[in-house]
Amino acid sequence: MGNDFLFTRIKQGDEKALEKFTKENYLFFCALANRYVNDVQEAEDIVQEVLIRLWENRRHYQDITCLRSFVYTMIRNQSLNLIRNRKRSSQHFHLLPEEEENNFFNILVEEESNRLLFNAINTLAPQSAAIIQLSLQGLKNEEIARELSISENTVKVLKYRSLKKLRQLLHHRIFNILAFYI
Repeated sequence: MGNDFLFTRIKQGDEKALEKFTKENYLFFCALANRYVNDVQEAEDIVQEVLIRLWENRRHYQDITCLRSFVYTMIRNQSLNLIRNRKRSSQHFHLLPEEEENNFFNILVEEESNRLLFNAINTLAPQSAAIIQLSLQGLKNEEIARELSISENTVKVLKYRSLKKLRQLLHHRIFNILAFYI
């Protein structure tokens, strides 16, 4: 069952659809949050808070095209808020461990890279953008072909062309990010 169908059911109040989505993605989401906050318990708390907020506000999310990416963004933002709050607390005591500064710096670079990547993906043709987004979600060519109702060969060709275009678009931008932060 695709995430679009699950999200439609979630918006309609189907708790089983939310449960299925959670079971399929919970470990991935916890690992993602843990990359930011570097604390397993806090990462699990963040994921639970995000999933609760998704459920509580489900009727307000009308323009969401990819549920997994949307939840990824919610987790990222919640994690960054936690890091900012940690930083503020540390500044009150004039203590900011170097490790946390480096972690925050790495997150900023990753955030900017992700922003550039998603902006570049949005310049692609809609079908090509969908193929790249599904690939980033971990789907294989065969699964993407089924999801989009196209041939697997079409997926391969469009994916190859899209990746080539993304490399060209991002080559200079990634260098600019590094130059800015170094």
